[in-house]
Amino acid sequence: MEFLSINFSPKILSLLISRKDFLELELIFRFLFALSVIQFFLQKYFNFRFSKLVLYFIKNFKFNIYFNIKEIHVTDLELFISDLDTMIKKYLNSLFLVSSDISFILSEIIDLSFNFIGLENKNECLNICDFEIKFITIIKKLYNEIKSKNADLMFLNALENLLDKNFFLINV
Repeated sequence: MEFLSINFSPKILSLLISRKDFLELELIFRFLFALSVIQFFLQKYFNFRFSKLVLYFIKNFKFNIYFNIKEIHVTDLELFISDLDTMIKKYLNSLFLVSSDISFILSEIIDLSFNFIGLENKNECLNICDFEIKFITIIKKLYNEIKSKNADLMFLNALENLLDKNFFLINV
């Protein structure tokens, strides 16, 4: 996934989409792709509590962006470009990719999930509960960061629900 990329060298398309827009769309794609890969592999390990926690998080996180998806009606080229820019900004905000603090916290979740997926014998692993504890600790940081920015109450509510049900895993 690290080396998966597209070169931006369009001729006609460059009249519609700027390099910045293209790179932002690639960022959105990479992020959603990473979440989808994690979701795919964790469904194979659904008998583990950690998998269930992360899948719950991903489902609510993806709902955050899919809830706001709308099509762009092309009636005028200038309106299309403006609508595309607006849509990209909205999706970057919905995925919290405009905040470096929140992006860093989200990358911790992605790293932890890939570390879990990479474990050889999950059934024999003694520190499997450590993954759950780390995950809930990261979710608590994410919750506090999103709450401090007064962002997305629906997703904040889902995080709160996740924390309430797993309160016993964290030190308050």
